[in-house]
Amino acid sequence: PAPRPSNPQALQSLVEATVQRLATARQPLVLLGVEIIRYGLQDAVQRLIDSCGLPFSTTLDAKTVLDESQAPFIGTYAGPASRPETSARVDACDCILAIGVIFTDDYLDLLKARYGEIVQVNCELARAGADYYPNVRLPDYVEALLKALKVDTQFPRPGTALAASRPLLGSGAVPRALSYASFFDSLVNFAQEHRLWQTSTLILGESSSLYVASNINGMPRGSFISDAIWGSLGHETGCALGVALGSGRRPVVVAGDGGFMMVSQSLAALARNKINAVVFVMSNQVYAIEQAFVDPDAFTPEGEFAPFDTLPALDYTALASGYGALGYRVETVDELERLLPQLLMVVQRPVLVEVKIAEKDFAEQIKRLAGVS
Repeated sequence: PAPRPSNPQALQSLVEATVQRLATARQPLVLLGVEIIRYGLQDAVQRLIDSCGLPFSTTLDAKTVLDESQAPFIGTYAGPASRPETSARVDACDCILAIGVIFTDDYLDLLKARYGEIVQVNCELARAGADYYPNVRLPDYVEALLKALKVDTQFPRPGTALAASRPLLGSGAVPRALSYASFFDSLVNFAQEHRLWQTSTLILGESSSLYVASNINGMPRGSFISDAIWGSLGHETGCALGVALGSGRRPVVVAGDGGFMMVSQSLAALARNKINAVVFVMSNQVYAIEQAFVDPDAFTPEGEFAPFDTLPALDYTALASGYGALGYRVETVDELERLLPQLLMVVQRPVLVEVKIAEKDFAEQIKRLAGVS
């Protein structure tokens, strides 16, 4: 059945409340969520950003909902795992316009501290602070707000353009041993040089890598997919098939070894359908993200991992061969950088790359997420 139209009085009142909050705020911010993609509102929201001239961020599951190379983008907001400069901008704002956002447990601290400063509209609710507006549809709200901001003389706001952030995650000095940071620095450098994200989609699931990848900036629209919530461990490898068949783009998967072990048979489906996916498995033989919340002291030299967070060692190259894929193993940055150009030459066949990292490599983003100073 067709959705019911929005309540016109509630819609008008919410738009008026939104415009008033944005106009009176000293440092407003737009936060974009995954429902913008689900409702096909990317173009409309881009016009909204252009009209209001405000800085914007995205939640983790909405990363690349808009092109990240534009000046108003301040980085993906992933709670404590965010880039420090992104967190600082969110902390400093006094009004958050959350469009299409579904707040997961990564954002509980934000909701607890800033609930009254958030205007949130998604498929289930519409509110401005603690004031709720019944039966307001997200597409109707975006359209009405866009019209209101176009005729409001207080917009666009001056002086809101921001310098583009450097896309790298680390300091620029890449160590030769592989780690979460050096792997993603190398991948981002390669992607920038070869314009990889113009034709490929980066796919991540529930792992330390997801939060490390949240710090990548400068990706084009529609080039990133993640679940960003608990409950679907390992989905990223299976997701690659849907991405390739649905969009024609090349899937580039970064999976944790624990999640990959649950759905490794997805490689067979990729091979059967002749999908030239690249699946990187971050091989440290531990559920690192879970261990970080159980006991982060396990990552110290004297610490021990919980037995339920340790994983067996697999022969990933043999596993790849058994499923009909190509298999590689890299242990250093040099090996990875030599392999990356070769991967672009592979067609009609998936590739599995074991990225060997230290068991106790503790990504900075996960430290922040776990509250480790």
